[in-house]
Amino acid sequence: NTVVVSETGSITTTGDDGYGIYNKGNNNTTTVSGSITTGVVGTTNGYDATGVWNSGTGNTTTLTSTGVITVRGPIADGINNGGGTSTTIVHGSISVSGDGTSSSAAEGIHNEGNGNTTTISSTGLITSSGNYNRGIHEYGDNNFINMHGFISLSGDESEGIQIDGDNNTTTVSGSITTTGDDADGIYHGGDDNTTTVSGSITTTGEEASGISNGGDDNITTVSGSIETTGDDSYGIYNKGNNNT
Repeated sequence: NTVVVSETGSITTTGDDGYGIYNKGNNNTTTVSGSITTGVVGTTNGYDATGVWNSGTGNTTTLTSTGVITVRGPIADGINNGGGTSTTIVHGSISVSGDGTSSSAAEGIHNEGNGNTTTISSTGLITSSGNYNRGIHEYGDNNFINMHGFISLSGDESEGIQIDGDNNTTTVSGSITTTGDDADGIYHGGDDNTTTVSGSITTTGEEASGISNGGDDNITTVSGSIETTGDDSYGIYNKGNNNT
């Protein structure tokens, strides 16, 4: 299936579980040049109402430079890929304002499975203002993130990029900013992940490290800048073993 939301097109939902676009099968192509809005500001309406939800594998989602996805309900994601080998390209903007929970975050992009590729171009922007939010969350192995744009989060317990899996590769030439407490710029929960930062990571909250490696055998290379100003906030924090 092919779905196109043109520059003049708009999709709005206000109910719980009211996805803007829901692709249930595999190998679907979605292009958003217009707007998708879910939820209602200042309410809990739009609970889990994701902008674009792909439940299968091999899906491709492109948010063009004029495309805007705004999700305002609790634990609602901008784009959610439920299967592996999906491709997500963001030239436009994703805004998340609903709170997540300690067990289920509200996220700009959420990828389940293996072999996904996510690219945020130099014009791409992900912002979030809720607590327990993630800019990008990878939950699997052998995924690739190319972040050339901007990720900005203001809530507590809100990571710019969180990766729960092994053998993932993350490249950051853009900027990641978090202002909440316990809000790392990049967090790795698994092993054998590779992170290269030629851009910038800035955190201002307490216990908010620039890069936190929770597993083993992770490789981190920084030619850009990492700045933390909060108490107990490390530039790079290696919790596991044999990290480089």
